[in-house]
Amino acid sequence: MAKVGFVSESGAHGFIFEDPEDTHFSVTVVLVEEEHKREVEAGFHRIRQRYFPDGQLLLSGDGADQARQREMARELRGLGFSFPLYW
Repeated sequence: MAKVGFVSESGAHGFIFEDPEDTHFSVTVVLVEEEHKREVEAGFHRIRQRYFPDGQLLLSGDGADQARQREMARELRGLGFSFPLYW
């Protein structure tokens, strides 16, 4: 079955290792079966709108944010996607 990939990146693009804030770069790839693409996209949009309607997810690390992260992760697990892990 064909898969569709959604890719997101974050972090330091220049790898200036003298600056502690510029030592990490991550790429996330989510794979979705092509026939489930619309359903998964709609689910992502619903979850995004619920948890960060202004488009940016800012977390303070307090208990309320951790609970919100767990709740959001539970909702995401219900969508039909997978992602490969490479370290």
